[in-house]
Amino acid sequence: MSSASGYTPSYIRRSRHGNMASKSKRAAKIAAFRKANDEWFAEWKASHPIAMYEEAARNEPILRKATYESARSRVRYLANLEVNRAKARLWHQIHPEKSLIARAMWRQRRRMGINRAKRRAAKWARPTATPEEISAIKSRQKGKCFYCHAKTKLTLDHVIPLSKNGSNTAENLVFACVHCNLSKGARIWRLC
Repeated sequence: MSSASGYTPSYIRRSRHGNMASKSKRAAKIAAFRKANDEWFAEWKASHPIAMYEEAARNEPILRKATYESARSRVRYLANLEVNRAKARLWHQIHPEKSLIARAMWRQRRRMGINRAKRRAAKWARPTATPEEISAIKSRQKGKCFYCHAKTKLTLDHVIPLSKNGSNTAENLVFACVHCNLSKGARIWRLC
C-alpha cells in the first residue's frame, strides 16, 4: 500500500499497540476500570506500601537498584512525611549555622554533579586522540614532564582544559608530572 517514495498513509500506519483509535479506546477502558474500582485500589495501596514501592522499583530504571531495606526506609519516611519535615524544620531553627553550611554543601554537591555530567558529555562528544598518537606524544617528550622536565610518574594533561573548551585531540594533550598537572588545575599555563 505504500508508494514508491516509501510513504505509508496514516490510516494504514499501525503502531505497536494498533492505530490511534484503538489506543484511545484502550485508555478509556483503563480509566473507566480504575474509576469503577477506585476505592479498592486506594485500600490496596494503603495496605501494601512496600509492595507498591517495589513495583515502582521494578518498573522505574532509576529505582531498579533499590534494595528491600531502602524501600522499607523510604516507605517509612513517606508514611511519616509531615513529622519528618517538622523535625527537619526544627533542626534548621535550632542550628542556623550548621543549616547554612549544610545547605551550601548540598548546593555545591548538586552543582558539581551537574557540572561533572556536562563535562563528561562534552569530553566524549569531541574527537579523541588514538593510542598511537598518545604514545607518540610520550616518546616526543622523552618521558619527561612537559612543564618542569622532571622524569617522574607522568599523567596525561590537557594544555587547554576541557572546562575552557579544550579538546581531546593530540594537539591539546601533553604528559605532565602529577605535581604540575594538579597545580595547573583548570588554568592555561603560558610558557613564554
